[in-house]
Formats: sequence, structure tokens, C-alpha cells
Amino acid sequence: MQEIVELALATPSSDRPVTLKSLRPGDPAKAIGLETAVSRLPRALAFLSAVYHYVGTRVFFGFGLRGPGVSARIYKADLVANADFRKFDDGLRMTLDCSAELADQLEARLAAAEDYANWGTFRQEAAQVTCFTPSVTERGHVHFVDGAGGGYTMAAKAMKARRDALAPTA
Repeated sequence: MQEIVELALATPSSDRPVTLKSLRPGDPAKAIGLETAVSRLPRALAFLSAVYHYVGTRVFFGFGLRGPGVSARIYKADLVANADFRKFDDGLRMTLDCSAELADQLEARLAAAEDYANWGTFRQEAAQVTCFTPSVTERGHVHFVDGAGGGYTMAAKAMKARRDALAPTA
């Protein structure tokens, strides 16, 4: 596991998948649709509320505005600093922004450890950030980073499929 982390962190761009430079909003229709879907308001009101908040947020962050107890510049810096993209529990889970060459190297090293490591990877073009922000005026918000195309879930499926293919047949 340590070799994988060291290899991943050897490339400067891979040590943090979320940067101020890479941070940009996704598809407005998708964002508004998701906010509408999870709202407890009646659908039409939820949609209008989601549009209002989306536009307001884009203006606030786009112009780097300040409000009572909140600064767009500080919030974005905190979002980058508080991004949760590397998890250690019963295994290692990472979302990396890396070249295809580095991804190939990581997969080759994982394949070499096949006898004692369960692993899965999934490549995609973008990441998504899911934010847990109890209060925009407090700096303790956390932002969960995953691949926009399924990320951890797709890597887990790849791991399970490889494990099933390697399992002895009865």
C-alpha cells in the first residue's frame, strides 16, 4: 500500500485532485435537477429554488464576492484544503488526477501484488465533489471527491469481477 501511495504522490499533479485551477461547476441542468430531486418542497417550487440558488452561487463565486461571515475566496480555498480524496480504512481508496502513464504504472504495480491484494481501478475524465456544508460561515465543511463516471463504485465492480474471474471453479 505504501508503494502505491508513494508512486501516486511522486507526480506533483496527483497529490491533490481538487485545486483552485481545476475547480469549476458542472452541468447546470444536472445540478439543478439533482437539487430539485432531493428537495422536500413541491416540485415546481423546488425547481425554482434550485435555479435561484444555482444562479446566486455562480454569481457569488464567479465574482469572488463577500457576504456576512463568508468570502468566496476563502470558501474555495477551504474546499480545496478540506477535499476528502484519500481514504484508509480496511483498504486504500484514492481519487487521483493523473496521466494515463501513471495510471498504467499504478495498475501494473497492483497487478504484481495480485496474490495478496484485492484491487480495482476505474478511469474517467472528470471528478465530482459532494459537499457537506452545515454552515457557509463556518470553515469546517468537508467535500467528498469521487469520479464523475462512477468512481469508487465502478472500481469496486472491477475488483469484484477480477476476483470472481480468478476464483477457482468447483
